[in-house]
Amino acid sequence: MTARRDPLFPNAGIVARREFRDRTHSPLFVASTIVLMAIAMLVAVAPIAIRFMDRQTVTRIAIVSADVELASRAVSVADTLLNIPPPGAGAAGWKKPYRVEVATGPVQAEALLAAGAVAGVMVVQRLPSGQVDVALGDHGPRDQADLALFQLR
Repeated sequence: MTARRDPLFPNAGIVARREFRDRTHSPLFVASTIVLMAIAMLVAVAPIAIRFMDRQTVTRIAIVSADVELASRAVSVADTLLNIPPPGAGAAGWKKPYRVEVATGPVQAEALLAAGAVAGVMVVQRLPSGQVDVALGDHGPRDQADLALFQLR
């Protein structure tokens, strides 16, 4: 008895082509592909849209110091560090994202912070050694430390 040779691969190819065609031409496949494509586009474009809408926001930071000269120097340094224009931005079309200002005192600064009028408060003081202490306060959770101390040398 001779074994009959049944060509498996040509038949499998025919069945695979038919199954693929039937499934990809179904209305459910087309609808789900369109929905998934739209969701993927929204996810890809969302960061750009959020950044575009956020570029109009100006973040206010209050600086508190007993020394008026130290406060004005701190405003100048913070403004220089935070408001660096991006490459290629013209002076007329670029708007500073941060506004650094001097608060009249710690009580007013805390009130502004509590009211949400400012995003953060910098308390700047000169130590007897000549070093500058900077304490930063923000809207962070109250169960963590409210102030972070940095020593600038």
